[in-house]
Amino acid sequence: MTLVRDAGAKLIAQFPVPYKGTWKSVAVNQLSADSLYDSNNVFIRKGKLRERPGLTLLNSSLFDAPVLGGAMAVTPTDKVLLAVTKGKLYTLKSTDTSWQTDTTTTFAANDNSVVDITFLETASQYVAVFAASGQLLKRWIQGSGAATVTAVTGTVPTAISVCTTARRIVALIDPHTVVWSTTLTYDNWTALAIARLAQTNDKGICVRTLSNLSFVVYKERSIYLARAQSGSDAFAFGFSEPIIVEGPAGLHAVVTANSTHFYMTTNGRIALFNGTGYPQWIADGLWLYLQSDIDPAYTSKVFGVFDYRLNLIIFYYPRNGDSGQLKGAVIINLPLEGSGVTTFSFFLAQFEKAVSYGYEMRFNNTIDKTVLFTAVNPQSVNLDEAATQDIDTNFNASFQTSLQPLPDMLHYYTSIESFLERANGNGSVKVYPVVSDTLENETGTIITDDNIVIDLNFNPIREYVGFTARTRFFGLKYEWVSGSKVRYAGTQVYGRPVA
Repeated sequence: MTLVRDAGAKLIAQFPVPYKGTWKSVAVNQLSADSLYDSNNVFIRKGKLRERPGLTLLNSSLFDAPVLGGAMAVTPTDKVLLAVTKGKLYTLKSTDTSWQTDTTTTFAANDNSVVDITFLETASQYVAVFAASGQLLKRWIQGSGAATVTAVTGTVPTAISVCTTARRIVALIDPHTVVWSTTLTYDNWTALAIARLAQTNDKGICVRTLSNLSFVVYKERSIYLARAQSGSDAFAFGFSEPIIVEGPAGLHAVVTANSTHFYMTTNGRIALFNGTGYPQWIADGLWLYLQSDIDPAYTSKVFGVFDYRLNLIIFYYPRNGDSGQLKGAVIINLPLEGSGVTTFSFFLAQFEKAVSYGYEMRFNNTIDKTVLFTAVNPQSVNLDEAATQDIDTNFNASFQTSLQPLPDMLHYYTSIESFLERANGNGSVKVYPVVSDTLENETGTIITDDNIVIDLNFNPIREYVGFTARTRFFGLKYEWVSGSKVRYAGTQVYGRPVA
């Protein structure tokens, strides 16, 4: 390793900010320079690659068990966060310093269950409706608490998922029956307001509102789009022909962002569906890797969150070896309008604290943030890009570039110049060369003893890093601990052919 550019070296490659994301599904030498082969705990913010947001405690409250579902309720008098465990409903207003126990009752069978929530304003009430496998629907009214719904007409369904469309509660009954309430009610269920979607012979996963007048029925291997139509309660919705496609891993694995659904399948494939045409697969660069990383025994717990302010979606999933805890994640940067960035950028992450659920918190006069719920000693935390730890624990961040062929396929001595923000207190980043002569292995060889630590605390006019390894294909790996402030804007590679 040297700290000067090799005499006679010329610019032979460049690695820009990786807006195409991480592609572990493709051979490392087939990737473009603006793609990564591997990543961990990074995302793009303000045009630069950096460590992912950390986790900070929202308050010191402890829940009695893992949170299985939740949402922000906007009542006539308050904005209220709801958090549901198997046996309790908790609430938090903007003025509260701790979560308050609202109702104690059975919401779900166990800590591996999931609870779905939707909202409806009736003629006189603002109501939250809860669904969970094996449970009759429950309703919550602020000031009155939560209770099992009592039917005025018909039979209250034992539903696994609920949504609100055309001023009706829509409920999915296991395995594939959809029922809906009368208009502006949650306790009137007429016998003919039903659709049996058995023709595709696969299990229903969830129902999700797509617009004010349409919803989607997601099943294991098919999707049905339903639209409101005129007529009696029995004919309130018309259902499309099914789209035969892999559905979401679980009812929380569907996220709505910008009037579009994003979902993760049981084997890690991520889709975009807006109700027109076939779903679009948007992160296939990670799909083949995720197939072997996800623990199939716990995929029903997969959930996603959309953070509007950070303009990203995160899917949390159980990794093999984590005993069903959700520590693995896929971070997806959404396109930034007007910037010329039109691609989805996707990266891998591993959180130090397992989480069970999360959603966006949007109180008045505060910064919008995602609230997450830790699974062990359950507490509420915020996803915070200013935080450098997961509560009290540092995390490691890294990325590996593609492996670029060098000019004329000759052996080269290489040196690099990395473009990184510099300021006192920024810490350091370690850089390794990744080399290959004949693509003799899958990833390239990371030369661990030929590394350089770049000090980010001062700003040199130029800083070249030279490596002793000779190679025909060349890439780089950067790694650092989250306490360092790494803001990566690209790398230039210089080389001199071996005589």
